[in-house]
Amino acid sequence: MVDNLPWVLGGDFNEWLRMDEKCGGLMKVVSGMYDFRKIVDNCNLMDLGFAGPKMTWDNKREGRDNIQERLDRFFGDCNWVETFSNTKAKHLGFNFSDHRPILLSLEVARKDCWEIGDKGFRFEPFWLKDEKCTKIVEEAWNNHGAVESATNLKGKLAWCAGKLKAWSVDKFGSFHRAIEEKQAGLEALLRGPRVKEVQEKIVRLEKELEELLTNEELYWRQ
Repeated sequence: MVDNLPWVLGGDFNEWLRMDEKCGGLMKVVSGMYDFRKIVDNCNLMDLGFAGPKMTWDNKREGRDNIQERLDRFFGDCNWVETFSNTKAKHLGFNFSDHRPILLSLEVARKDCWEIGDKGFRFEPFWLKDEKCTKIVEEAWNNHGAVESATNLKGKLAWCAGKLKAWSVDKFGSFHRAIEEKQAGLEALLRGPRVKEVQEKIVRLEKELEELLTNEELYWRQ
């Protein structure tokens, strides 16, 4: 029977389970919270918890007008919790949305899929978004002799590739590290008082983070 299968559900329930899942603003009528808790109990569901910042919704307003709530979560029944005891839920970054994405994963031991080594040269599409890339290519072709032979051409290509790789490491570094640093800075600002200057920094960091995520997506597509 379907009812005997493990059940898990998650998303934006637009309600909180406890009073401490709301920060800021006026306290709304709590009857909705009690009805929500009653449904959860009647369905024998358990909150799967989370890692990361607590509040998953932010109206992104300044000062006393700022309101944050935990509206997004995962639930599982007893069968799910017993079957998938290594389930982990994580609250991710806002990234321009007023809701945090929530990620449910199963922690499993795994080996690296590949060994790190010299992967040679690969042109990255996101380089074209930076004018410095064009200047490096122009310098390679304009300042390193005429293309009079295959050896000449090979030398130009090698010089250009080396310069682009060095510039990319210096300019972009590790996407993963850069994204983590931006997210950490953004989370620190979100936890503080929402004055005008802080809100402006939040908007700026969100734009920088969005650009990093876009470049990372282009990288993995290639």
